[in-house]
Amino acid sequence: MPIFLLACSFCVWTHAQPHPSTPANALCSVAGDLRLVTLESQVFHNSRTLRVWLPPGYDSTKQRRERYPVLYLNDGQDLFDGCVSEYPGQEWRADEAAAQLIRDGKVRPLIIVGIDNAGRRERAREYLPFPDETLRPAMPAVDGMKYPRFLLDEVIPLVNRTFRTDPAPEQTGIGGSSYGAGIALYTVFEAPGRFGRLLLESPSLYAHDDYLLHRAESFSKWPERIFIGVGTVQEPVEDVDSLDGILTRDGLGPARLRMHRSPGAAHNPDAWASRFPEALEFLYGAVGPGKATVGGASQSGDSGSNRQKRGVHWFPSELLPQICVVSEMSVAGMCRRNKSTKGQWILVTSCGRRR
Repeated sequence: MPIFLLACSFCVWTHAQPHPSTPANALCSVAGDLRLVTLESQVFHNSRTLRVWLPPGYDSTKQRRERYPVLYLNDGQDLFDGCVSEYPGQEWRADEAAAQLIRDGKVRPLIIVGIDNAGRRERAREYLPFPDETLRPAMPAVDGMKYPRFLLDEVIPLVNRTFRTDPAPEQTGIGGSSYGAGIALYTVFEAPGRFGRLLLESPSLYAHDDYLLHRAESFSKWPERIFIGVGTVQEPVEDVDSLDGILTRDGLGPARLRMHRSPGAAHNPDAWASRFPEALEFLYGAVGPGKATVGGASQSGDSGSNRQKRGVHWFPSELLPQICVVSEMSVAGMCRRNKSTKGQWILVTSCGRRR
């Protein structure tokens, strides 16, 4: 499997071939270290680019032994540079958002892998496990059922061999937008326990008689954290609300599930970009000594300070299981729910003891 790398370390990398429809005044650039890897797929019998964004300091001597969480996102063309985006001039600004959050200490340094789709027409074929009856022109033959194998057997092993990743499921995320979000959800169903983070932006859930929604109703091995974003202008609001309801009934509370509705937002990268910083912070929020971070924000008291004391933290009792996970607390029995404390605040010290 040939690998070709184009590296730009800590600089602005300019594309030589903008999208034909890109506005003339658009800025073609990437913030940070973006490396392009060519993947020859034996699953889909084609080639595509993987756009691998590396965190600041990745090549430094100090960090040379560090391994990083990875977030895999579909429609890689749309993530980092509006000049190659399929929405000319628009992008997720994933590079700028990640770099800023890492600098601010709000997320752990991580790798973001943008998986290019196979082109406007083939995109639907590869992202749909079942035909979309509303698609025009119709596409009765689709290959989306192969996508989990493409990702798990080709993309992820190549990235793991080429970069210093932490391949543990709890450090591995998957996501996308529209059809790209739908196939991310389908992949989670097909590979339960393989992904610890899931990002769904404006997900297309309706194809094949709401197959993904029906599948969700019988699924239980959900990723540890899930972020769902949706607007209100030509957006799948009802379907997203249905998925939100399924997840909530399945026991995913605010520590594991974040739902963001953006009134007036449409179905495009500008909207997804506006929510991406919140999504990344929720999914990969930094956790330091003596601090438990849930959903990317410290849950440390009633309104932030009136319950907080030096060296101790207050948490709602229903968040305790998640705190144990993200803080790596190992005190025996710590994660058991105590029915008598439901709805109350529980004191947790920085060393992981409860009292």
